[in-house]
Amino acid sequence: MRLLLVLACVAGGWAVICNGWFSAGPNSVGLFGVQMCADYCQLESWQSLKAPYELLVLGGSTFLGVAHTAGFAIHGWRRPARAKVRWTIATALATIAIGVAFCVRTPRRLPGLAMTISYAPFLALAATIALTVYVVRVRATSST
Repeated sequence: MRLLLVLACVAGGWAVICNGWFSAGPNSVGLFGVQMCADYCQLESWQSLKAPYELLVLGGSTFLGVAHTAGFAIHGWRRPARAKVRWTIATALATIAIGVAFCVRTPRRLPGLAMTISYAPFLALAATIALTVYVVRVRATSST
């Protein structure tokens, strides 16, 4: 079970910091901005691109949601009898909803870039679900 926790935390961490949410030709889009590649690659944040503020809020909220879910999972590992199952499920559902909103809104809010969805949203979804399952299982095994 601890291996699941470590793998899910690493996967969730990688999913939120990488720029693999969307591919846009040589560029890639992540939660924090667009990685522009010509001769060399440079990360342009949503603020420096003067992108809609909504993208910054949705990206940041997805990042915080995955981090918060990982925090609940680590707390459940350290103190299984006090694992916060309801809070973890609520946080996971909110994180998934905000992540889906980011995936839906980004192509619409950046109409100049032809984007295709990449692997990171699926990795973030899988990590969030795995962390939630971990907390539920840890709490169930500690109460028996």
